[in-house]
Amino acid sequence: AAILVVEELEWLRSEHPTLSRYYDLVEAVQRAHGQEMYVGRGVEAMLRRTGWRVLHSEATRLHRAADSMALLHALNLDTLRHDPALADASADEMDDLRRSLERLAEGHEDATIDHGLRQAVAVASASA
Repeated sequence: AAILVVEELEWLRSEHPTLSRYYDLVEAVQRAHGQEMYVGRGVEAMLRRTGWRVLHSEATRLHRAADSMALLHALNLDTLRHDPALADASADEMDDLRRSLERLAEGHEDATIDHGLRQAVAVASASA
């Protein structure tokens, strides 16, 4: 029998305004392209629709220091800022957001990220 293990993003939240704004922007870009940022929310339903039997599924909360995540976010922002879905965001706002992400990455500001990860284990059903 085939076994499938899936880990997908369930949520990303932060009380820090820079991180919160960044997550809103990423979600807007993905929505504009017909994508879903928080795929973890629908993993169980997707597995069942395709004939997999879910053996285990849970969302695990991870609290992450913002420095390593902010570095990745800053690099990602360089690409996202030119997406047509963010046409309403000014170049000045994008520059300010980038600088704030860099400050977080360098450890000049304290912030945490509430990160939810969906972990699911499924087995192929006999009829799949």
